[in-house]
Amino acid sequence: MKNNWAIRLIEVEGFTATATVNKGYLEFQDKDKFPFLLSVELSLLETENDLPTEKENARLIEIEENLLNIFKSTQQVHYVGHITRKGFRDILCYVGSEDLDGEAIGAYCDSIEAEREIAIDINEDSEWETAENVLG
Repeated sequence: MKNNWAIRLIEVEGFTATATVNKGYLEFQDKDKFPFLLSVELSLLETENDLPTEKENARLIEIEENLLNIFKSTQQVHYVGHITRKGFRDILCYVGSEDLDGEAIGAYCDSIEAEREIAIDINEDSEWETAENVLG
């Protein structure tokens, strides 16, 4: 798959959001092998005009990279991108199974919860509908 990163403005819950996404996934042929949407919601702490400050964005990227590394420790992860919306950043990935390292994820989330809200969810999305809506 060829990477094709783009920044898009999308509407989420009546507000304009910024999506940084890999549009290469529009043509991804193996979606059926990765039917689970793994999403992470992080609260924003420091914002200007509803967007994270430079310092806040750097911290969000650090958290995102750490989580992706934990997820990748058990299986292949297809990182579609992230969405920054009023008060939150959402990280979107697709995986082949619900088999994740719960202990490592839990320990890391505990450390993050000391500074901000975090929620991790995994749901079946075999048609990649969430990705299609974000990728455009």
